[in-house]
Amino acid sequence: VMAEVLHAIQKWYGGYRLNPAEDHTNSEWMGPVTMLRGIVSVMRHDCPGSSLQDRRGQLQWNCGSHSFRLFEERALQCSLRGSVECPPARADSTFLGTKFGIFAPGAERKLVAWPRFAACDTWGCRGGGWDLHHV
Repeated sequence: VMAEVLHAIQKWYGGYRLNPAEDHTNSEWMGPVTMLRGIVSVMRHDCPGSSLQDRRGQLQWNCGSHSFRLFEERALQCSLRGSVECPPARADSTFLGTKFGIFAPGAERKLVAWPRFAACDTWGCRGGGWDLHHV
């Protein structure tokens, strides 16, 4: 899968950026778009007739020799007092990015992780690599 993602990154830098109709996403971020393209490419080759859309809502499935396990990023349900899902440090944060969690797919809200640490206060969490440059 990562070889296909790297191929998609090369194409991205070669000018093949956004194609919402083909990619089935409105994301403009290189990371999610190229990962999506890599997974779709592997699925086309190793489990033809199956699509990522068909697998939506499933935590895990096999595709040829690959086993995929995908989670969903969702907004946290925060209250003023905090909760297991949204502890006080997240509930009190003014940065929107700390108010998301990684969940197992399905109606049950099974939180498995947070995409950013609670003290993060800006996109990229001051880790570098987030500078926007127009090409």
